[in-house]
Amino acid sequence: MRILHTSDWHLGRVLHEHSLLRDQEMFLGELLERLRASRFEALVIAGDVFDRSIPSEDAVGLWNAFLEGFREACPDTALLVIAGNHDSATRVALASRLLEAGGIHIRGGGERVDEPVRLPGADIWLVPFLWSGSLSIDGENGRVLLQTQREALEEAVARIRRHMDPERLNVLVAHCFATGGEVSDSERTLVGTAIQIETRTFEGFDYVALGHLHRPQGLGPRIRYSGTPLAYSFSEAGQSKSMAAITLVKGAEPQVELLPVSPLRPMVNLKGTLEELLEEERFAGLGEAYVRVTLTKPAGISQPVARLRSRFPLLLDFQEYCAPQSQSTAPIPAIQKADLGEEFRAFERRLREVDPSDALVAAFGELRAELEQSR
Repeated sequence: MRILHTSDWHLGRVLHEHSLLRDQEMFLGELLERLRASRFEALVIAGDVFDRSIPSEDAVGLWNAFLEGFREACPDTALLVIAGNHDSATRVALASRLLEAGGIHIRGGGERVDEPVRLPGADIWLVPFLWSGSLSIDGENGRVLLQTQREALEEAVARIRRHMDPERLNVLVAHCFATGGEVSDSERTLVGTAIQIETRTFEGFDYVALGHLHRPQGLGPRIRYSGTPLAYSFSEAGQSKSMAAITLVKGAEPQVELLPVSPLRPMVNLKGTLEELLEEERFAGLGEAYVRVTLTKPAGISQPVARLRSRFPLLLDFQEYCAPQSQSTAPIPAIQKADLGEEFRAFERRLREVDPSDALVAAFGELRAELEQSR
């Protein structure tokens, strides 16, 4: 079978106060053309359909238009969607059981992780981003909520394994941070709840379609992040964005073909003096590009951004000149972002002079997850 693996669309994304809806609309049009031109049994969206848990009306309208266009472009192709950490599980999965009659399968929460989507010759297992408390197990005193994503994902995969048919292709779709993955600046930092998942957790599946990390990358022959279809931070400038066309045959390694995505506008990082940026030919032809400028000398004028925008209308990020430290000045150590969970434990120790109880730590973890989910 052939599947087209995508993820992390982030519909409604804003880059330095500039809406990317037009860019996303162009990508979706290109995607539909791909689906018309080539036959796929399934299109996978491995989480983060939207950029916010409460998406804008324009973002919802773009998603709705895509669903209509998808069903018209490829009536025999299944659509498989999971919620990511940016999505609201409930909103993304609205009317999901009704949509299944039309071959559109959307899973928002953890309640159906061991219920596959059955396609001819293949079972597709859908595991959305699992927040603290998404799954529970039997404990000595009743049901116990699993507090970390690692525990929840391992439990989800264990439930799936009990139902897997080894004679059929088994494809896992999940949204998580797997060990060995390379991050970009545009992923949301999740405090304490998104723990790296060991890739051995995914052993036994014919293919694992992951979402969450924005850089396209493989973590072995059977595990892959498709990455975002567009660059969502200037750290991704110059990255080749793509969709992964996967051909699966039982007993063989997946065949991967990366289908490049053409962005509406290029994204570039420029460095130079104000005079060089305004006058030199090497910086010409970037009037349609998203631009970040870093000055290598003081600008010497009060409003350098206004001058620069006369040449680079889509200048979105500007870094002032920063003088290098003298050799006699010791470098300032990088500030490490503290784990909020450990800060909470330390605060409780200082306040009460005893370690906080497991129940209190668990309750704090649930509140923290709810806060991240609502952003």
